[in-house]
Amino acid sequence: MGISIILLARKEATNLIKLLPMIKSIMNKIDEDYEIIVVDANPSLDNTKEVCKKNKVTYINQTNKGYANAFNSGVEISKYGKIVFLDCDFSHDPNSIIDINNKFNKGYDLIIGSRYIKGGKTLDSKTSRVLSKILGFIYRICLGLKVHDVSTSFRMYNAKQLKAVTLESTNFEVLEEVIFKMMQNKPKFKIGEVPITFNQRLFGTSNRRLLAFVFTYLKSLYNLIIIRYKSNDSFRNVVLYILIGLSAAIVDLLTFIMLYKVMMLGGIISNIISMHVGLLFSFIFNSSINFKKTNKIALRFSLYYVVIMCGIIVSTYIVYLFNNYAILGKLISLIIVPLCQFLLNRKLAFRYMK
Repeated sequence: MGISIILLARKEATNLIKLLPMIKSIMNKIDEDYEIIVVDANPSLDNTKEVCKKNKVTYINQTNKGYANAFNSGVEISKYGKIVFLDCDFSHDPNSIIDINNKFNKGYDLIIGSRYIKGGKTLDSKTSRVLSKILGFIYRICLGLKVHDVSTSFRMYNAKQLKAVTLESTNFEVLEEVIFKMMQNKPKFKIGEVPITFNQRLFGTSNRRLLAFVFTYLKSLYNLIIIRYKSNDSFRNVVLYILIGLSAAIVDLLTFIMLYKVMMLGGIISNIISMHVGLLFSFIFNSSINFKKTNKIALRFSLYYVVIMCGIIVSTYIVYLFNNYAILGKLISLIIVPLCQFLLNRKLAFRYMK
């Protein structure tokens, strides 16, 4: 199958002097053909070309600006069936290529060198670790990426599958986009993770800029959520249910405050009445807009009502427990109860009925 190793370089000549011979030594232990491709900035900012020539590896300049363009430039000229990316600054130990390749050969489509599984470790700054974990959590929840480390670049891809996706990112967010789109293209896409240690760079400085980093990630996340929303009925149901639920919760909360604060009714009575108002609001919009199930409306409403009544009981009990802090109890119940209601309503009130 062969392995194409792609290194994205920007003022990394000092690191490449040591890294390239090390990678060659490691690859000689793997009984497969390989190539090493170094994608340099355009224009080049140091003597990377001369270092590559001396080490007899392929050297190209990226065709445009941005990390994603360098990523795509390397993929386009690669010739083997497996593609490995790793950083040029020794933050990734090239010895891990052996473990990554061994696992890939067991039938995976993508192997990720992970900092966040058992045996993995990161020596990066505390700020970077926090941002990485927050980013990973958001992408896993919003896009269904079932991996622990979504932002690492140390990966081995199935080249054919990688080349089949069209990537729109411009910077580092391409690393999340490529996982998502490869998963979209293959329903039974198989991802594996291998523990790695992420080290501090050996020479040079990082090319990431925080403000640009945050902006491009938010933009990319929004675009990918839209793609998932359009292509996945279950995800679309969840999103709409949340939006309708939030609207119903606002109606519910405002009604509760009016009854409890203005009309001076008790917390329990106010909660029961306000939840009924929110119930009617959410049922109407979920039936007509979200699940689009308007037949057997009486039966559906009865099932929906039973689910909501269970929610009312739970919510009322929470408000009761908080006693003199009824509004706080109400806010807590509005987080816990709707999640349970969605799962039950999807199985009961809005299931297929002839």
